[in-house]
Amino acid sequence: MTGTPERPPAAAASDFSGVPACLGPPLWNWITDGLGWYGFDYGDDRRIRKVAAALQIPVAEQGASGVIDHLEIRCRADPGFLLDVVQAMLELYGRDRERAFVLAELLNRAGSAYTVRPGWDGLELRLTPGEADVEPNAADRPAGLGHR
Repeated sequence: MTGTPERPPAAAASDFSGVPACLGPPLWNWITDGLGWYGFDYGDDRRIRKVAAALQIPVAEQGASGVIDHLEIRCRADPGFLLDVVQAMLELYGRDRERAFVLAELLNRAGSAYTVRPGWDGLELRLTPGEADVEPNAADRPAGLGHR
């Protein structure tokens, strides 16, 4: 152990990879809709601050608009971070099953390697029919997905 505090799953270094380009804009729209962000400094400030805290993004001086700008820049530069934001939002607000269902459908239609967990509280690797009967080793699971 290095003495560095362990980061929460949503803020952990991303092991998400290969986000298809076609998923970027729809996932960003899913994120901003979930944050109630419609531009012009209007959004659900509490949700934005909670997601920022989960991702360890300082908010004090930025305000909601600055956080959204920060998220957008990082999401465009790093598709893994885009899915980290989705993961954080599911962990915080997965109980909003309608939105989680919309996300699951989006991921499914795009052929993503990920899907929404049955508990609506995060992402997990999609299993192919042959893999459904085999439980992966803990070492084979992507970090930050919090499998239970």
